[in-house]
Amino acid sequence: MTVDLAGHVELRPGRRPAVVSTRAELAPRLLNGVAVQEAPRRAAALFTLCAPAHALAAHEAIGAAGAGEALAPATVSLFGSTVREHLLRLCHDWPRRHAPAAALDLAALAAAAPLWAPGDDAGRGALLAGWLRRWLDLPAGWFTQGVDADAVADWCRSAASPTALALRTMHARATTLATPAVAPLALAALPEIGRRLGDEAGWALRPRLDAGVPDTGPWSRAADGAAAPRHAWDRIASRLVDLVRLAADPARLAHGALSPAPGVGLAWAETARGLLVHRVRVERDAAGWRVADYRVLAPTEWNFHPEGVLARTLQALAPDDAGGAELLADAFDPCVPVRCRPMNEETADA
Repeated sequence: MTVDLAGHVELRPGRRPAVVSTRAELAPRLLNGVAVQEAPRRAAALFTLCAPAHALAAHEAIGAAGAGEALAPATVSLFGSTVREHLLRLCHDWPRRHAPAAALDLAALAAAAPLWAPGDDAGRGALLAGWLRRWLDLPAGWFTQGVDADAVADWCRSAASPTALALRTMHARATTLATPAVAPLALAALPEIGRRLGDEAGWALRPRLDAGVPDTGPWSRAADGAAAPRHAWDRIASRLVDLVRLAADPARLAHGALSPAPGVGLAWAETARGLLVHRVRVERDAAGWRVADYRVLAPTEWNFHPEGVLARTLQALAPDDAGGAELLADAFDPCVPVRCRPMNEETADA
């Protein structure tokens, strides 16, 4: 028997609820009571897909709470983990599903990708730009003049890389999957997020702001001030757009921490899937500082919320539209396994 500790999400097109999650709030169970020095390691082990970002957020939250040394800016870990996740989607997962004959070898991809290159930001950015031009055949002008989702669509119509072939296959249908015009999650919401994480039990599993349920991802970077994406294609293309912008500015991902109350630290970091938030409350005993309460709000809780942007888009699909649901899963990219459950599959199981 397999134990599903991380949980999974199920997509149910044309129905309510359209998103069903089995996610559990694991951070309090595994971090409450531990010495603060142990918390970053446990956070990284618990959330392995974006482990460096979780470790950074844990360090910064504990430092802001006054129970540990604040880290120097750790742009290398955010840069490396974000680039890694984007490349896995763009160069491995999506080509394997949408252009299998052209998919890149994962071992070769990992060996060549400049994820944790030493040196300064400019050097890391130049290495990434060179890699993207060589392996994905990206236009040189994108790195100096900028790029958006429409430019990605134009490029993938004629480029021959596995990434371009996969995106070309995804493009036409993805542009028909219109999404509600909801403003993405912004850093201005952090005070409300911090308050509710501390005051409302279970809020981290089904978060809601006074203004509603936003989404978050590479389409909503603080440095861009982007408007709400129009459809699934804008979100799919945003991963490639984000890579190009990271090559130009490897330090562009927002992260930081503050203390909203004595003994409390709130930290945030932009990751491949969106804005990650950690909140910690610490207490001191004879043995030193310990975690009294630890909360983590991952991007998946916003993006796969039963009342969120994705759920509302799924509700508008036909109940047997598995293809549309799978493309939306690609666009919103959960950090846990996803299962698409069209109505005809449920009927067959009955």
